[in-house]
Amino acid sequence: MAVITDTVLTLAGVVFLLAVGFAIPCIVQIRRTARDMTLTLRTINENLPVIMKHLEEITARVNRTTVTVQGQFADLSQMIKKLNGVLFLLVGLEEIVRRKVRLPFVPTLGTLLAVSKGVRVFLSHLLSERRCG
Repeated sequence: MAVITDTVLTLAGVVFLLAVGFAIPCIVQIRRTARDMTLTLRTINENLPVIMKHLEEITARVNRTTVTVQGQFADLSQMIKKLNGVLFLLVGLEEIVRRKVRLPFVPTLGTLLAVSKGVRVFLSHLLSERRCG
């Protein structure tokens, strides 16, 4: 029984030493990573106020731009509404004028076109060369 106990204890010791042997590189890497993270954190803490200041400036400029664009859209909307009103007024006036005013020269224009066509045909026939025979 003592031999088995000795063997088990020896195997446990070897396993423990192997675990420690594998754990040492992991611990060294963890320390390096922690050191790098500390350096990165220190750099971020030094530059963070400047970054925040720039971010605040950018936010303020975006807010001012948004307000300006909203104002211009409001002005454009008002102008379009006014233009729309003027167009409706002009369409209404055109309708009123079209209903009230009779156009007597339209039939006269048709007659003049017919007369001019007749004169053109007559002159064309008169001035054309005739065959003798």
